[in-house]
Amino acid sequence: MNLEAVEHCLHRAAEQSSVWAVIREATDATWMIVLADESIVDVEYDATHAEFLFRAELGLVKDAIQRSSINDLILRCNGVIPVPTITLTQDQRYELLASWPMDPDAPQPLAVYLDDVASQVTLWREVVNQPTATGTSGDAIPELGLFA
Repeated sequence: MNLEAVEHCLHRAAEQSSVWAVIREATDATWMIVLADESIVDVEYDATHAEFLFRAELGLVKDAIQRSSINDLILRCNGVIPVPTITLTQDQRYELLASWPMDPDAPQPLAVYLDDVASQVTLWREVVNQPTATGTSGDAIPELGLFA
């Protein structure tokens, strides 16, 4: 697929979404999407599979108890609500990974998806950066009121 058509579609979708800016990176098929809160989502176009790949860093968590609590929440959310892939890197940073099949003639569905990615990034950043509290059983739990 023509890379200019891909970029044009991404820009049109961004204009129809809450995305603040789309910035082309030095490599041919990568962009940075700047969200309204000024956080960054990296985007790469995978020509082999004709899809966009999204990656956003959510935060660093050094505390093993807090990581366990976050991992438990991620597992409890899977299958209940649509959650993109949340991974933990070797250096203890959580990342959000998502993909979207590319259709250069359909920027509106991509715009809706960009808004969804933005809201998921915001939500999971809050979860990752939320201090844990100790529950009555001694287990660490996030202080969010989710899935009590």
